[in-house]
Amino acid sequence: MPNGQEYYGSIGRIGTDDFEIHEVDLKRGVTLRYIEVKKVRSGYGTIGRTINGKRVHPRKKLWVTLAVVGGLLTMVFVAVASDKS
Repeated sequence: MPNGQEYYGSIGRIGTDDFEIHEVDLKRGVTLRYIEVKKVRSGYGTIGRTINGKRVHPRKKLWVTLAVVGGLLTMVFVAVASDKS
């Protein structure tokens, strides 16, 4: 979507200029024009959601996981390097 909005669901109707998906978060049908759609991915996104209840983009989840693991490893290396015993 041009405005960055993401929808998750199954296709309910396919037309010549638009299609409808049954949006799982909104629990209603959403009609989208083909010209408005930027990218389509399979699946319903990740199981985990953010604090506001929205689904997390798979790429964003990967980067956050890598950052957390990297931060934890850095803390371990700093603690071992500064150990005076």
